[in-house]
Amino acid sequence: MSRATLLTAERLARLSLPVTTTFLASLFSVISLPMSGYVSVAPGLTLMAIYCWSVWRPLSLPFGAVFLIGMLEDLLRGLPLGLTPLLLLIMQAVVRSQHRHIHGRTFDIFWIGFVLTAALHAILQWIAAVALSGGYVGPEPGLFQLMFSVAVFPILAWLLLRTGRAFRVSI
Repeated sequence: MSRATLLTAERLARLSLPVTTTFLASLFSVISLPMSGYVSVAPGLTLMAIYCWSVWRPLSLPFGAVFLIGMLEDLLRGLPLGLTPLLLLIMQAVVRSQHRHIHGRTFDIFWIGFVLTAALHAILQWIAAVALSGGYVGPEPGLFQLMFSVAVFPILAWLLLRTGRAFRVSI
C-alpha cells in the first residue's frame, strides 16, 4: 500500500469517527441485558454520542447519518419508523444551536448541557409514548432512563474523548 493510500485511509478513519462511534453506541443501546424491564430504562447511549460530537465537532456528524442511525434503532426495537430519528434530530439541532455556549467549557458545564438535553429528550419521548398509546403512560421508565443516562454519561464521554484523541481528532 502506498503512503498516499495510507494517509487517505487514516484521514477517512478520522473523518468517519463520529458517525462510526455513534453507530456503535446505537448498537450497544439496543442490546438487552437479562434484567426485567431493562430495555425501557437502558441509558441513551446514542443520545450521548450525538451530544458529545455535536458539541465537539458539530459538522462531523451529519444530520443524514443521525437519521439513518435512528431508523436502524426503530427497526431493531420494533418502534414506529421515524420516531427515534425525529427525536434524535431535534436533540442534535438543539445541541448544535448551543454549541458556542458549551464547547470549551468545564466538564461541569458540558455535563449540565447533557442533563438538560437528556431531560428534553425524555419529555419528548414521554409525549410520543402517550400520543402513540392513546392513553396514559407513566413517566417512570423515562425518569429512570434519564437518571441512568446522566450517571453513565461521564464514562461514555471519556471513552469518546479518548477515542477521538487516539485518532487525532481535534475536540
